[in-house]
Amino acid sequence: KFQTYSWTKGVPAKHPEVDRQIIASVDRQLQSRGLKRVQDAGQMVVSYHAAVINSFDGATVATPGTWGPRAGSMDQVWQVVRGSLIIEIVDSTTKNELWRVNALDTLSNEATFDVSKDLDKATRKVNKVVEKMFKYYPSTKAKP
Repeated sequence: KFQTYSWTKGVPAKHPEVDRQIIASVDRQLQSRGLKRVQDAGQMVVSYHAAVINSFDGATVATPGTWGPRAGSMDQVWQVVRGSLIIEIVDSTTKNELWRVNALDTLSNEATFDVSKDLDKATRKVNKVVEKMFKYYPSTKAKP
């Protein structure tokens, strides 16, 4: 039924390179299913929404070297950075949502402070997550 798609603005990733990687990864997935990207007036309109969520995880652990009912304990808390990605595809004529998928994944527990390593890690993570998301995408290829 659908043969073409175009992009519309969603909520892009804050880093321009990560934004480009998400779009490129989604493009690869759609094109591998026989769809063609057009600049305007695609039969489907694709957007994505990205967010970074900083949260804290914690646990109460026994103090090293203690044991028994009077054992000491201490709380430990650490920051966890999670990324949320939503991909949405809409019929450009009816404006009905055709497909929507979201993913929430841990991006890192800490940055390496090396921008190229962080970007490389983010690129690998984006490609892996988008590939997993599209496992649920309906087939568009014509059956023989």
